[in-house]
Amino acid sequence: MLWFFVTLIPVMNIIPLGNIMAERYLYIPGAGFSMIVACLLSKMQSKRGIAGLILVVPDSSNAFAGRIIDPYTSLSLPFIFVVFFILLGNAYVTCKRNYDWKDGLWLWSKTTLTSPNSFRAHINLGNAYEKKGLNTAAFEEYQKALSIDPNEADIYNNLGIYYNKMNLFDDAIQHFIKCLNINPKHPRAYNNLGIVFTKQRQLDEAIQVFRQAISINPLYPDAHNNLGIAYYRKGLMDEAEREFKLAISIESYHAEAHNDLGILYNDRHLFADAIKEFETAVQIKPNYANAHMNLGAVILKHRKDKDRALFHLKESIKIEPQQEQSLGINKLIQQLEQSAN
Repeated sequence: MLWFFVTLIPVMNIIPLGNIMAERYLYIPGAGFSMIVACLLSKMQSKRGIAGLILVVPDSSNAFAGRIIDPYTSLSLPFIFVVFFILLGNAYVTCKRNYDWKDGLWLWSKTTLTSPNSFRAHINLGNAYEKKGLNTAAFEEYQKALSIDPNEADIYNNLGIYYNKMNLFDDAIQHFIKCLNINPKHPRAYNNLGIVFTKQRQLDEAIQVFRQAISINPLYPDAHNNLGIAYYRKGLMDEAEREFKLAISIESYHAEAHNDLGILYNDRHLFADAIKEFETAVQIKPNYANAHMNLGAVILKHRKDKDRALFHLKESIKIEPQQEQSLGINKLIQQLEQSAN
């Protein structure tokens, strides 16, 4: 039993966690418990085998003849049936539960039905909606979470992200600040607040809060990359390059950092380096429309490879038809196709 309780210690909320109870907390303890049960059953079997009684049953042909009856054998069949049906029931429940794990949206929808008062379940369902672009549904789940626990910092952070996407910047800032009032050590809220400041061209404020995020979590690649963008927009190219490279050193597959570094190299006329960074970005994230556009434009201008440039420009439009530069990209594609004919 020591295994069971020792492996439960990390999730016993001695240090508060997001959830008081969750089935995953019993995965490792349950494995130990199963082994204990198996050992006990094995010992029971061996003991009963040793203590098996010889029952002498009178025989009509010989009053002293007898046969051995093993009490374990006579009692084991019902026990085996009980164990079998327990295992069968567990297998059924496990298979049924596995279906709930087919994706995040399905899992958390089911969880909110069984645990409607779990703010964490509503947050996670909102996140699942947000990943699928269902922003209104995500907002509704965050509001439900807020009604359950108005003092949870993550809810305000997620609502701030929603308002930022809707271009409601004042509301976004208000919610990020509420998040930070509850939890002043929330690096993602500082990072998200910096994104809003950058959009509003409040670059000094953006730089300040990005630095705050990094001071809390120095290995936060998004904050380094976003700080690089703020420096870039202020014309501080050396500082921007340093931050882009730091983001990549922390997370080598950070497609956005490679793309942003490529833009900086292009501005510095380091076209071979720019192409390399854009290529890396689309390799990491093949559906990255902006990186395809940048790669196509640089190849067309400095490599004169029309076919390759055309491919990446078309990919950009295919991935994101309504992007801001779509009109110019479509015109360029038409010109390239006409010149090829």
